[in-house]
Amino acid sequence: MKQKREPEDDASRPLAQSSEEKSLFSFKRRRQKEINERRRLLRNAGVYGNSNRVRNERTREIAILIGEAAARPEGFAESAG
Repeated sequence: MKQKREPEDDASRPLAQSSEEKSLFSFKRRRQKEINERRRLLRNAGVYGNSNRVRNERTREIAILIGEAAARPEGFAESAG
C-alpha cells in the first residue's frame, strides 16, 4: 500500500535565494558555458575525436554493402579469394 507523502514545511525552505547563492549559481553556469565552448572549439579543431565515429563508420559501411548487394545482378557471386 502506498504511503501518503507528508507536505513539506514551508518554514524549512527559504523564500528566496541569497545573493551569494545567486552569484555562485551564475558563476557555475558561466563557467560551464566557457568549458562547453572550449570543448566545441577543440572538437572542431580535431583535438578530441568523435566518440561515435566507429559506430557511425560501421553503419555507413553496412549501408554501402547492402546497396551494392541490391545493385548486383541475380546469380552474381564473387569468388572467395
